[in-house]
Amino acid sequence: MLFQGPGAFMPAWAARFSTLEPFCDVAVALSDDGGGSDVARLVDAFLQPEQLVADNQYWCAACNAPSDAVKQTAIASAPDVLVVTLKRFRYSLAGRTKLCTAVSLSAQLAVGGRCYTLVGVCVHSGSSAVAGHYYAYARAEHTGANGANSSCWMCLNDERSSLTRLPPPHQAAFCSVCLLSALCLPSVCLLSA
Repeated sequence: MLFQGPGAFMPAWAARFSTLEPFCDVAVALSDDGGGSDVARLVDAFLQPEQLVADNQYWCAACNAPSDAVKQTAIASAPDVLVVTLKRFRYSLAGRTKLCTAVSLSAQLAVGGRCYTLVGVCVHSGSSAVAGHYYAYARAEHTGANGANSSCWMCLNDERSSLTRLPPPHQAAFCSVCLLSALCLPSVCLLSA
């Protein structure tokens, strides 16, 4: 499937309890401590085991009781197009707030045994979680008169489009990243999985 792949949930006590579920994006959490990060680290953290203990125990249907467990998400089959969504909004009883944590991008990312190349970024401008404006950056591939392939970035903002560079992480709070598998690209991926 182009935009979808199966993921797996596996409690620590037995692999036979794993569950395959389809996914359309990898939704990664941001911290609100003001420290920056990068997309590769956020995806790696998303795929790390999570301890389910104390007030966050797993409900075991077999024993009809809460149990300590380890929850881990794995990408069982990587899709051709990977969308990484940043959870930029925090919800509480007081309302919804936007996390403006700086996150850096890299041109390539290895996930689930595949190498992906950055092809698009969706940005939410504005400091509020209840208002703002969305626009996008997209990579455009083209072949020059000499037959050489090259790419450039376009900023797509309502009815305006312009050639540009991707913004540094402190200038725009992007909320999703679209990555295309190297299997779909004519060039060779330089990262090892």
